[in-house]
Amino acid sequence: AQQVAAAVPTQQEVAAAAQSPVGQAVTTAKGTGLRVWIDTELADDWKAGAQNFSAAVKRVAALAARPEVAGIRFSSQLGYNTTFKTDDEVLAFVTAASTALRQAAPGKRLGVHTVVPELACGGDEACKTEMRTRHPLLAPERVESHLISGRIDQLSLDNGLTYGGYTAWKITPEQAQANQWIQVRARAWDALGQVAAEETGLVGQVTAEQVAARVSKPVLDGSAQQVNIWTRVQDAKGTVTRLTAWDQLKKLAPIQRRMAAVYTPAAPEVDTASDLKKISEAFSQVYLTIA
Repeated sequence: AQQVAAAVPTQQEVAAAAQSPVGQAVTTAKGTGLRVWIDTELADDWKAGAQNFSAAVKRVAALAARPEVAGIRFSSQLGYNTTFKTDDEVLAFVTAASTALRQAAPGKRLGVHTVVPELACGGDEACKTEMRTRHPLLAPERVESHLISGRIDQLSLDNGLTYGGYTAWKITPEQAQANQWIQVRARAWDALGQVAAEETGLVGQVTAEQVAARVSKPVLDGSAQQVNIWTRVQDAKGTVTRLTAWDQLKKLAPIQRRMAAVYTPAAPEVDTASDLKKISEAFSQVYLTIA
């Protein structure tokens, strides 16, 4: 409890955070009418020990203290990457992060990003068995437990695996995506928290049909309550691909309130002010990704 209490930022720290580059991006985003989430990764800090974790929580909480910040996403690829080896580790981390942030940034919604590979299998038992074997930390009941317990308020499910990851079972990308959201509905996860689709596949050249399938469809069929769209993707070789489908996205005005851009202020396309203005023309929310 003492470590958590130590993570609460002072008023001076909140004021200093507001003058930092990310804090200024929050101010700019508010000026364009965007709702803001702080998007960060606390897993490595947690693994580095209590002192590192406490400092990281305080830094994030200081940025999130302002009323224009709706929430904090504190981990991405949770259980999918190699950060954690066991269910107990994942649970301990999420519990610690949730507890610390609820105290340090009261009233802010908390979220994580991950993927639940089994959901896209639909009724194919061989597929489900294989996905559980490959991704033991990502069983639906494990991920669901964070919503049931109230440790998180928002769960972002990555769509990346649905694009070709199920061809061994003759499941097309369209079927895989449909299966995922049918399972989300069947499990009533929307009654436990907000469930968002995470879309990294709209960078580079895409068609209007792809935009409709990856953004409109998950929302309009009532499955995803929100779609988070990355504005840039950097591969292992350092090559950056940026979002190009701005005109198509602007045409989705009827669901604009359910669309959020994932944006990194430290890697602007033009400059932060220009980028956020452009984002506000197609989106109602922005996730400001910080290191």
